[in-house]
Amino acid sequence: MIRISMVFWLAAIAVAAIFLYELKHEVQDLEDQLAEVHGEILRDQEAIQVLKAEWSYLNRPARIAELADRYLELKPLDAKQIASFGDVPLAPAPEPAPQTEEAAAPGQDKDRIGNLIEAVAEEPAARPAPAPPARESAGQAPVNPVTGQPLPVVRQQDGQPASGVGQPVQLIRTGAQQ
Repeated sequence: MIRISMVFWLAAIAVAAIFLYELKHEVQDLEDQLAEVHGEILRDQEAIQVLKAEWSYLNRPARIAELADRYLELKPLDAKQIASFGDVPLAPAPEPAPQTEEAAAPGQDKDRIGNLIEAVAEEPAARPAPAPPARESAGQAPVNPVTGQPLPVVRQQDGQPASGVGQPVQLIRTGAQQ
């Protein structure tokens, strides 16, 4: 009887020893992986600090100004190119959608989206096509095709109308509109 119990306990101890040995190696492998990840994090943080320093160096205002002078063909802003907010035409208020008798009738749950689509589909036929935008000729300012109001003209330093491409325009508030 002593021999059977002794064999049982020796087998249990051997199984526990093997289990603990395997568990120890798994924990060591996980610790190695953790140390690797921590090392990668530190290397990435150092790289981020280096990149931030490089970014700060490259974005110095003096360097940006030098590059702008070297590669961009910017000219100083002329007083004739400045306009006020009053010179900018306002967008017209949107017209309300026409209501049909079916849509206006209370208590009827008709297809509202269908009614809107029909109203929009009928709208272009009711409105005449807009006139092409007027070109600036001698003494005549261009006109906004929607409102019919004259548009502000941005002029270059030599008095010629600006093409609008690459020309700086600055809008400022006047005292009356503040």
